[in-house]
Parts: sequence; C-alpha cells; structure tokens
Amino acid sequence: MFCRTGPVVVGLLLLFPATVFAQWGKMAPLTSPNGGCASLKFFDDKVGFAYCDSKIFATTDGATWVDKGDARPTFPIASGAAVFLDLNTVLLGGSTLDPSTSFMQKSVDGGMTWMAKPLPGAPKVVTTTAAVFFDAQNGIAFGITQTGAGRAVLASSADAGDTWTLVALPFIDAAATQSKVVAAAMLDGNTFVVSAYQKVGATTTTFLQRSTDRGATWTAVTAPAFGVHALAFPDATHGFGMVGGGPEAGLWASQDGGITWAKTSWVVGSLGAGNVIGMTWKDAMNGLLFATDGIMRSTDGGNTVTRETLPADWLPNDPIVNGVEWPGPAAYAFSTAGTKEILKNPTAGGTSTPIDAGATTGMGGAAGAGDQGGATGAAGATGIGGAAGVPPKTGGGGGCAVGGRGERSALALAAVLLLMIFGGHRREAGLPRTRRWGRY
Repeated sequence: MFCRTGPVVVGLLLLFPATVFAQWGKMAPLTSPNGGCASLKFFDDKVGFAYCDSKIFATTDGATWVDKGDARPTFPIASGAAVFLDLNTVLLGGSTLDPSTSFMQKSVDGGMTWMAKPLPGAPKVVTTTAAVFFDAQNGIAFGITQTGAGRAVLASSADAGDTWTLVALPFIDAAATQSKVVAAAMLDGNTFVVSAYQKVGATTTTFLQRSTDRGATWTAVTAPAFGVHALAFPDATHGFGMVGGGPEAGLWASQDGGITWAKTSWVVGSLGAGNVIGMTWKDAMNGLLFATDGIMRSTDGGNTVTRETLPADWLPNDPIVNGVEWPGPAAYAFSTAGTKEILKNPTAGGTSTPIDAGATTGMGGAAGAGDQGGATGAAGATGIGGAAGVPPKTGGGGGCAVGGRGERSALALAAVLLLMIFGGHRREAGLPRTRRWGRY
C-alpha cells in the first residue's frame, strides 16, 4: 500500500535540495516515472499517483516518486483509461477480449490486488480508451469495439466502478460502418456531454450530444461541423471544446452547461502550435492546453493563449505532451513517449486543499547482523509495519498510521525515509482518510 507521509517534505528538503523551476522542469532528483505514462492524479498539491510503463508510482512531496511494485493489471492500458478515485481505489481500462467478464479492473488496496468488473451486454473485444469520473462514485467510460471498423461503446457507473451499465447511443445509425466516442465529460452525477462520430458509406457525421438522465435520453447540441475532439468542464456551467480542423477550427466555449457553444477569439496556429490534444481548466478563465508541440496557457477563458516554457529536449514534438494535471498551485505533465520524465511547474497557479495526514509513524526495523536483512518494522497506530530489509541491506521500513491530521517530527520522518530507501524494500503502510475530489 501507499502511505501519505504528511510533513515529510520538510525532511526531504533537508536531505535532497529541491530543483528550482523557472517554468516547467523535469522532476528530479531521485526517481521520476520514466516514459509510457497513461495517467496522473493528484489529491492535493503534493500527494499523487502516476500510471507509467504499466506500473503505479506514488509521490507524497510532489518531487520524488516511488514505484509501488504492486501486482500488475492483466491487459494494456490506453492513455486516459487509468483513474485514481482516492488513495486506495484505482480503475484501469484497456483492451479486453470479453467485457462481459472484465470491462475494467479495480483495486481497493492501492494496486496490491485487482478485481475484474464486467459490462453486461457489451459486444466482444472492446478497448476502453478513457474514463471520466465526476466524483468518487459517478463516472463514465468509453471505447470502441474491435470487430470490423469498430463501433462506439459508452458505459456508466454510480458505485465507484463496481458495476457498469451499457449506455445506448441512439443518435448513431445502426447502419454505420464505423463509430466512436471521441470525448466525454460529466457535469454532475447525471449529466453527460459526449462528442462522437460515425461513418455511413463515404459520409462522416459528427455529434455533440447532451443527457441529463445518465444517458436514458439524449439531446443534440449545435456543434461545429468538423467535430469536437476534446472536452473540459471546470464546473457545471462552463465548458470548453476543441475543434482541430476545418473552417471552425479553434477553441469553443459554453456558459450554460454545454447547451450552446461559441467560438473564442483565439486563432489556432497563431503561436505556431500543433494540434491541441486536450486541456485542463482550473476555472472558467484559467486553463492549460496541451498540444503536439507543447503546453499553452489562457487566463481569459480561451480568448488569448500564451506558450509555456518546457525543457529544451521536450521540444519540438519530442515528445508530445499527452496530459496535464493541475491541482494548484503546482501543475504536472506527462507523455506516452517512452523516454521522458514527468514535468512539473510549481507555480502554475490556483490552490488545493491538503488531505489529512496520519497521526503517528511506525518504527523502523532493527539493523540486521552481517549480511542479514533487518527486522520487519513495527506498525504505527492502525498502520501496517514496513517490510523487512533485504540482505545485505539493513533496517526495515517504517509503519504509518491511518487517522486525522497530526504533528510529526521532520527529522524522525527523514530517518524513516532513509530506512525505506536504503532498506531495499517496498514500503507498506496504512492509508489516511480522504476527502472527495472534483472532476477528473
């Protein structure tokens, strides 16, 4: 399991001087998830997870990462299909031969064990390309069948991904030779906005549809003819949609929950920007857009956009920025490319509410004699003790408590961290209570 270590960041600063970022910089020193990333989720400015190279990484200080080394899922994960609902609960989607038995995989112990979650009535062979949750209970997942040219699949869950219901898409023609849900958003527990397309013969039709009853009925939304390929709603009223080509290419905005849309003043390509892949908005005015050649920022609701400064070896187009997570004031970015570290901008703006920390910390294990590993660490109050040290290292890891906010000694925590790092093991610890989080 992963343990929230609260003010351990003070000890970390004493041990490892933090990198100073002028804008975006690589997350160093120590280990950053390196390449092949599919998802990031932060629960406050420093505590978060990354799913990279089919592994779960955790950070408690927003600067250093630990490979949890947990049980791996059994199918590949598409970018965007990994969702962290809280510090324990993870949902993973990908390519599955039989969604009636395994549409998503779910872990409730931080990735230690996984359970298959079916989608009754789904066609055979489905790739889940993305999942979007409004809160820790209500979410939608979408993908495409792998039979023929592929048909759109949309599913919803109201119980944190334990059960999934196939959502009918009546606006897609039964005669369509190909169809796909391109982007989707949840405005509340019942309201979905979905962008999709279909091909019937040589004719391609795009849709922007809205439902207020979890997909039981749909209403067509007047949308750009070329189609919206990215959607983001920072609240239930304000939304943004990106159109990548054609005469209506650009950023579109809604101020009535996705019912009507108007194009913003930003001229796509005015910065020499490549195709915008997606975006995240802190509020109705402040957003970060990630494109094939970098990250751009708007502070006026998308009417003007400025380019962010990235490390030199990330530009141009090497690699593409595939996602941005913005808890505030820091923001983080990742790529699906296989050779790049996660980036961080510590002063991206905004705020986030720190999650509760545990009250006490368990003791480190005793040093081993000679080439023997150390003893198992003692548990903190209701926490789980650290694993024993691995020969020829010495010292077991610390335990960690579950509980409300508590005071800890930074030096003591630093000592426990050293035992964890040099004890040659994965730290196992209890998890704190969490608050419910906002839109993913």
